[in-house]
Order: sequence, then C-alpha cells, then structure tokens
Amino acid sequence: MELYHQAYTFAVTILTGALLAILFDFYRAMRTLVRPRPAVDAAADLFYWLVATAVTIVALLMCNWLELRFYVFLGLVSGAVSYFRFFSRYAIFLFIRLLRYAGYLAAGVRRFAWSFLVRPICFGLRMLLLPLRTLRRILAFVWRWLMHWFRPKDIPRA
Repeated sequence: MELYHQAYTFAVTILTGALLAILFDFYRAMRTLVRPRPAVDAAADLFYWLVATAVTIVALLMCNWLELRFYVFLGLVSGAVSYFRFFSRYAIFLFIRLLRYAGYLAAGVRRFAWSFLVRPICFGLRMLLLPLRTLRRILAFVWRWLMHWFRPKDIPRA
C-alpha cells in the first residue's frame, strides 16, 4: 500500500473517530435531558455501539477495504481524544440547547395541532351526533312516561 493511501486512510480514521465522539456527545446530551431508566439506558448504550460499529465498518470499507492496521486504531483513538479534548464541552452545551429548543418546538406543534386540528374535529363530531343524543333523550323520556302509565298493576311502585 502506498504512502498517500495510508495517509488518506489515517485521515479518514481520524475523522471517523471524531464523528463517533460527536455521536457519543449527542447521546450524552440526550441522556442528560431524558434521564432514562437503567434498562432503557443499557439498550441505548447497545444501540450506540451498534451504530458506532456500523459507521466504523462503512468508513474503513470505503477507504481501505477493511484492512485493519495499527494506524487505523491509532487514527480512531486520536480523532476521538482530540475531539474530546478541544470540542466536547462546547458540543454538549450546543446539543443540550438544541434538544431543549426542539422540545419546546414539539410542544408548540402539539398545542397547535390540538387547538386547530383535534378540537375542531371533536366539536364537529359532537355537532353531528347532537341529533342522535337528542333523539335518545326524547326516546328515554317517552319510555319512562309509558312505563309510568302502562305499568302492570301487580308490580309495586319503587
């Protein structure tokens, strides 16, 4: 393998390591805001590692046909370490802010949908069913009136 190809693979592995660290910080920010239960936390950890494995395999497959050399591991570790050293604090702050704003936006969309979609549909259905409810009340009144006047004589009144 030529030197420029090894340098290209090393650069790709550095970027892959940094990308995995960014994904991990996003996961940490989500976990900070959501506070999942231990079983959900363990499942999310497993999901992160499956995604990290898939990203690493795809990156290595695209740049060097999955040849594992020492400099590949060195690139992954150095990319992650340098990201954690210089950018992690700012990225977590940014991710937490973005996730909070996304939560506010989702709550606003939910309130909008409830106010302008669900409530008018429910009101319309109630208005459509109003004649049936009125008819049911009238029939119940007539039934009670008939039972009052045409009750058999041997049944005492309650």
